[in-house]
Amino acid sequence: MHSREAKNITVDAIVDEQTCPKGMIAIPGGTFRMGSDRHYPEEAPVHRVTVSSFFIDSTPVTNRQFKEFVKATGHVTFAETPPNPKDYPGALPHMIYAGSLVFVPPSRQVDLSHWGEWWTFLKGAN
Repeated sequence: MHSREAKNITVDAIVDEQTCPKGMIAIPGGTFRMGSDRHYPEEAPVHRVTVSSFFIDSTPVTNRQFKEFVKATGHVTFAETPPNPKDYPGALPHMIYAGSLVFVPPSRQVDLSHWGEWWTFLKGAN
């Protein structure tokens, strides 16, 4: 992971690829429409979002690299952060816990239009 090399560079000042740390690419900031009014309710409404420029590794991060990053920075993933019950009014208390979707290969042929056939929410996944 090359993010440590980018620590002291202001990403909003990116002019071109020349300013990028080795192994990374610059993604220019901009404004886009985020969300959907035609799919899941939590995606609505469509709204404008502006993001700053940023660097991203030019290759996928390996599990080993991510482990090193976590060890060096103390980073805690969203999946490891217990949700605040106030953010989920009406949710049953036993349903509010840290976790993540994990891939579970189906043991049989499944309908590919139903993602729940091969993804499951796992309490404590990290």
